[in-house]
Amino acid sequence: MSAKASRLPLAYRCAVLSRVLAAGPAGYLFAYTATTLTAHLLLPTVTRADAALAATMVGFLVYAVAVMVVFASASARRAWGWVLGGTLLCHVLDRLLMGVLA
Repeated sequence: MSAKASRLPLAYRCAVLSRVLAAGPAGYLFAYTATTLTAHLLLPTVTRADAALAATMVGFLVYAVAVMVVFASASARRAWGWVLGGTLLCHVLDRLLMGVLA
């Protein structure tokens, strides 16, 4: 470890770690819920294969945008809010949709 890296404050290191965790595992969870929501929205209109393919492409886009938002946000707390809020919104909408379609 270089001497300059060891001089970084612990709060800064924790903020970076928090953003990495928000972008990695939490961003993946957001992309997963967006993918399932998109697939369930598309199922009544297209074949299962087309719904899966389109939903996967949407999931890649959501994950890329989530990572960019996490590292562009003003604070780690705001980054977590965006990622977890989006995840919760997609999950709730998916559960509501599945309740209506079931």
